[in-house]
Amino acid sequence: MALNRLVGQPTYPGIVEDYRATFAKAKAMKIDVLLGPHPEVYGMQDKRAQQIKSATPNPFVKPGELSTYATGLSEDFDKQLAKQTAALQPAK
Repeated sequence: MALNRLVGQPTYPGIVEDYRATFAKAKAMKIDVLLGPHPEVYGMQDKRAQQIKSATPNPFVKPGELSTYATGLSEDFDKQLAKQTAALQPAK
């Protein structure tokens, strides 16, 4: 969401719907390995440490992890949307 304006004069018309559609698509994807642009997104260091220590199943293979991640982003989005919406309301 970064610095996107979601209400009032949104960054572009339909931005809220686009975010929600993207979250829904991500939650529906059936993937086994979550990778992202930054290692902290998918806990790379912890998973790598587990991989080195143990001969147990690959910690990078975690079905449902993208859905969980997208759910968190969606919740953060809803909070930001509520905050921006509240900021537009006239003070009482």
